[in-house]
Amino acid sequence: MILASSLALAACSDQSFNATESVNITPPEPPAASPAPLDEFGALTPNPAPGGRMVDCSITNDYGARFADKCLFQADEDGSFALSLPDESPLVDEVVMIGVAITEPGVAEVRGLTTAGINSRWGTAQRLREDPACWAGDDFEICAR
Repeated sequence: MILASSLALAACSDQSFNATESVNITPPEPPAASPAPLDEFGALTPNPAPGGRMVDCSITNDYGARFADKCLFQADEDGSFALSLPDESPLVDEVVMIGVAITEPGVAEVRGLTTAGINSRWGTAQRLREDPACWAGDDFEICAR
């Protein structure tokens, strides 16, 4: 019965069909990926496409680190932000980027990315009521105006 149906369909068709022919289904080539931005050591750069705006930054800690100059302020929609320099040079010590991630209103988790690519946890910070541009942790303070 199946053979009869196949013959009937083949008779109605204009084209011949050979069941022994193989069908070559080749998936399309994926789009070429753009190369990741690498520094001179082959490491991913922490800030491949600087955006944001320049603001007055003040970064201090109890270990003697001090930064008071313009820096790049990159804000997220939830109020979190990152601070860095456009040329990716360190802000303090070997820290090239500081991230302030809002965890709840007035509270943030602060981390620093070093030149070696280490993401160090600085700790929890509270937004200062007397100066809302500043965040203070147990042993550090970060301001971006």
